Amino acid sequence: MARTNEIEMFLNKYLGVEHFSEVDIVVNGLEIEGREETNKAVFAVSLTEKVVEEAVRERADAIFLHHGVLLRGGRGAQLPLQSIRGSLRRKLKLILQHDINVFAYHLPLDAHPDIGNNVTIARILGVVDVEWISEAKCPPVGVIGKYVHEVPLDDVYSLVRRKINPEAILLKYGPDRVKTIAVVSGAGARYITRFRRGEIDLFITGEFREECEVYAQDEEINVIIAGHYATEILGVRNLANLVNKRFNVTVRVIETGQRV
Repeated sequence: MARTNEIEMFLNKYLGVEHFSEVDIVVNGLEIEGREETNKAVFAVSLTEKVVEEAVRERADAIFLHHGVLLRGGRGAQLPLQSIRGSLRRKLKLILQHDINVFAYHLPLDAHPDIGNNVTIARILGVVDVEWISEAKCPPVGVIGKYVHEVPLDDVYSLVRRKINPEAILLKYGPDRVKTIAVVSGAGARYITRFRRGEIDLFITGEFREECEVYAQDEEINVIIAGHYATEILGVRNLANLVNKRFNVTVRVIETGQRV
């Protein structure tokens, strides 16, 4: 049997939660306290009603998320600035009624060097010499990698569609062959402005913005929009495997089918 507090202490240390306490809007770690023992858990990117209902149906002791329920305000942790009604009320009611623990690991799961979203994408792409994109006030989250030799852009795009998201979108504004790639999962569009023409050949992220597309055109950088959900379910799967192996917890990753 796994003690919930032991899982919490291990993951908080393993994922380096303390390094993100001043910069992450999400409250990382145990967000909602439930049962003292966790023997079965479900994992998901976000807390949809389906996720909560499946957790109840599975008699899970815990839900592990990438996008948490609690956000940080000026006076510490708080629920999102909205009334607790509708779907939020229904989800919280079920969680509390069934004494389910809720964990969240946001930026720590993007940034982890072994199980994180971005290093996992780099691994899928097969790039080498992987380095972190430096941050001024935050531990680095995104990564840069290189191919030993230039490869056709279309081959990389096909790989992304096969391994990450079949609905990924290619914005071809750069060279036909690529060598240096930057990867920032989820809502990482703004990171493209760190790079000038010729510094990277391809930028991969989850979702994009109009002003960032203008920048990509001007700087002649290719972009693959691979989906916010699709680029972040990867780390969630890795986290589930870790908890299963480390604590012998029965785990299930709930795929919600999102492609945004």
